[in-house]
Amino acid sequence: MRSTTAAATTSSTSTTPRTWAPSAAIRSGATRPAPTCCDHRFVAQRRQRVDHGPQFDSARTLCDESGRRLLFGWIREDRPVDASLQAGWAGMMSLPRALSVEDDELRIDVPPEVRAATAPDTEVAGVDLTPGNAFRIDGADGDCLEVEAEIEVRDAASVGLTLCRSPDGKERTTTLWQREEEVLRLDRTHSSLDPEVGRGVHDAPLSLAPGEPLTLTVFLDRSVVEAFANRRAALTARIYPTRPDSTGVGLFATGGIAHVRCCRVWRRASIW
Repeated sequence: MRSTTAAATTSSTSTTPRTWAPSAAIRSGATRPAPTCCDHRFVAQRRQRVDHGPQFDSARTLCDESGRRLLFGWIREDRPVDASLQAGWAGMMSLPRALSVEDDELRIDVPPEVRAATAPDTEVAGVDLTPGNAFRIDGADGDCLEVEAEIEVRDAASVGLTLCRSPDGKERTTTLWQREEEVLRLDRTHSSLDPEVGRGVHDAPLSLAPGEPLTLTVFLDRSVVEAFANRRAALTARIYPTRPDSTGVGLFATGGIAHVRCCRVWRRASIW
């Protein structure tokens, strides 16, 4: 799906006034508002992060020919150096994100050029999710996937998507929305049986308005997960499943009932 060769990009300049300006120098992928002119000094008005994941680094932006502000990042490893040396490569470029501002809020979109242009390989709709009954999406197994889901949260405490799940559930990676804390969460606690790779739970703030569905777009590229929700939150992380059967995909809800309006899954081809 992507190249592991780093390509340097530089931010283009523009004379058009901007409310927000992405920062290329902030390791976490934060953004800086456009400066308030005061003795030619930068005065930040507000900050928002473009990615709350643990591996998104070295953010760079460019302005394309249509005026879109595109951001790329470098996805770092989260495994021992010896493992990278043995593999023969380390790190890769992220997918591009289109940054914009609506209602004085940062918006993060996956450009349509990146999205699948064909009919989904698997699609489900009209499914109720109940606590303790995870819904497995038949025919969606894989380790190179694009997943879109629109879910009515209703009275569920949390609702989300499971990727790279082994049949016994010992390996799995979960992306979910958590009501009480109002966060999009990427849970790598059980992503790998390898004790030497990174794990952890990573949150991005995400409040849903009453009646607003959770809209998830998740790209899985073997050891890379890039998750986007409601155009307002993004999380990028590395996972390292060890089992060849850790390919299952499913949906779930806890603490109440949620309703899946639609979930589409595309299998993406390797670049090699």
